[in-house]
Amino acid sequence: MHKRCYDPKTNGYDNYGGAGIAVCERWHNYHNFIEDMGLKPYVDYQIDRIDSKGNYEPSNCRWVSCKSNQNNRKNSVTITFGGVTQGASDWAKLLGLANSTFVNRLKRMTAEQAILTPKGVTGPKPKRG
Repeated sequence: MHKRCYDPKTNGYDNYGGAGIAVCERWHNYHNFIEDMGLKPYVDYQIDRIDSKGNYEPSNCRWVSCKSNQNNRKNSVTITFGGVTQGASDWAKLLGLANSTFVNRLKRMTAEQAILTPKGVTGPKPKRG
């Protein structure tokens, strides 16, 4: 998190430090970070900012699985249908579709149509011009 926010040579810096994202002063000391966040609960967990436009600070961070963290990106697509809200990749998995198939459906259908169209059915063609 420090490299992303403070090292312009780090991959992704433009989306973090370059975009004004910072680490709270308290977390510049590792012991304070551990005191506030605790150790990683599982090996595959990552630090996640609840508000992806906000800073790294106790009120905006949590430990989440890699999958959950990917769903919280600013370009993530979340869909609510039948009272359930989840990422497009989660809907694809639930429907037994490849993620790319589901994303292509979303380009040419409403989210409801993309979810309700049976597997193996292509649905409406994209509109031209």
